[in-house]
Amino acid sequence: MDSIRWWTLTLFLGVFIAECKSARILAVFPLASASHSAVLHTITVELAKRGHELVVFDGYPVGTEIENLKNYREHHLVENEVSSQELRQVLKRQVNLLQLMLKLPEVSERLMERTFSNPEMSRLIEPNSEETFDLIIIEWVTWDSLNALGYRFKAPVIGLITVPISAFGFSIGLPFHSIDVPPYMTGETGEKTFFQRLKGFAIDFALTSFMYYTLNRQQRVIEKYFGSDYPHVYDLMRNVSMIFTDQEHWMPHPTIGAPNVINMGGIHVSRESEQQLTIDMKKFLDSADNGFIYFSLGSTLPGHYMSDETRKIFTEVFAAIPYRVIWKWEADLPGKPDNVFISKWLPQRAILAHPAIKAFIYQGGLQSTEEAISAGVPLVALPIFGDQQSNVNKMVNVGGAVKLDMHSLTKEDLQKAIMEVVLNNKYKQKIMELRDLLNDRPHDPVNNTMWWIEYVIRHKGAYHLKLTRSTLIWYQAQNLDVIALSTIILLILLFVIYKIFSSIVSLCRWIRIKNIDKIKQS
Repeated sequence: MDSIRWWTLTLFLGVFIAECKSARILAVFPLASASHSAVLHTITVELAKRGHELVVFDGYPVGTEIENLKNYREHHLVENEVSSQELRQVLKRQVNLLQLMLKLPEVSERLMERTFSNPEMSRLIEPNSEETFDLIIIEWVTWDSLNALGYRFKAPVIGLITVPISAFGFSIGLPFHSIDVPPYMTGETGEKTFFQRLKGFAIDFALTSFMYYTLNRQQRVIEKYFGSDYPHVYDLMRNVSMIFTDQEHWMPHPTIGAPNVINMGGIHVSRESEQQLTIDMKKFLDSADNGFIYFSLGSTLPGHYMSDETRKIFTEVFAAIPYRVIWKWEADLPGKPDNVFISKWLPQRAILAHPAIKAFIYQGGLQSTEEAISAGVPLVALPIFGDQQSNVNKMVNVGGAVKLDMHSLTKEDLQKAIMEVVLNNKYKQKIMELRDLLNDRPHDPVNNTMWWIEYVIRHKGAYHLKLTRSTLIWYQAQNLDVIALSTIILLILLFVIYKIFSSIVSLCRWIRIKNIDKIKQS
């Protein structure tokens, strides 16, 4: 009997230890963005808490969460902070969408140059380095040369996307999304007529072709820092094991996926926030008898980059409404009304959770949208670029937001929008309905994400989940070459039929003419 118990205990401990075996993970998140990092750091910190060893390079540091985590080593990529001038140009619309897209390859290449030339990163990837990793996690957006890290360390790669995958799924064979999802950065919504579908297809085709072209710059980065004997960056991208995207089936839009594409929408709001109001903030908000408005343009576009005219519109409107306002503002604020509290940093989730909040004025970022939904706060939206238009249009269509244009904003429009959202309870009700959707799912997104990441580790990349079409070039995966060849064959057949028919008609005409000539002669 004792022998049976001993073997049972041994077997149990063996299984337990096998399941809990820790992995060494390298994570690289180059972009200096607080909102994106909220999602990315949720994953890396949780992995460290579960016993895995993390080496993380990021453009935006984690903060105090890792102070007691001895298995979490962070390297802050301070050289990757985006210049103020670039941000100011975007906010003031000094560059249009086409110019922004044409500039993207250069910006991405420069970002990767700074990332790989970081002293700690250089030491890590040098040929003589003896560092080893079981898994590589990268921000999988447009800095595609990061995929070379998987080849360098002979480890599977997981990509994290903090925006919907629709614009970036071409390398793993996903179909064009424009029927289900508005073309990226256009913000269009609604039913799809033939011409809308034609326009969406053209945009998808052009965007995918352009993104494939931009890989040439990323290939130059790989050859510079890893050598010319590495596979092409496009082949490295197609070898990704799994992709996690910050979306749910309903937010912002349902999309076609794949077994190795995992939705993790709202992952950073599914756990308890450690944010707390400062003493002065709490005093200001607790004493707001009529409630308060929260205003923030996010971390990527600081509010003080707006023009003096636009800033004056906000200060005058805030002074006129019967509510207090807490405003993320990073500099001195000329003409600040008495009912306005400003700070260069604000604990957003703690503010949204305050019972006196009436509305959230924001730029439409996906992470802020999720946080507002989680807190049940209606929205006044001022989308500026990227996926913000689509996110905001989704919120407007479901009835949870009022949309304004930052670049044609007037005092009347802003004040009307604020009062409409605050006084009309339908916006609050719609947001509460969305919160129910966010919370109604069969699994916790953190635990689900952890399970799939550890699944990839356990199964050495889990390449059995990849679509066969992911091995094809993007236009092959969309069957565009088949459609093109079929069209050419059809046109050739139609041309041959036309020529045969024309020849028959000509022959008949010739015979008829000959017969007429014979009759005339006789």
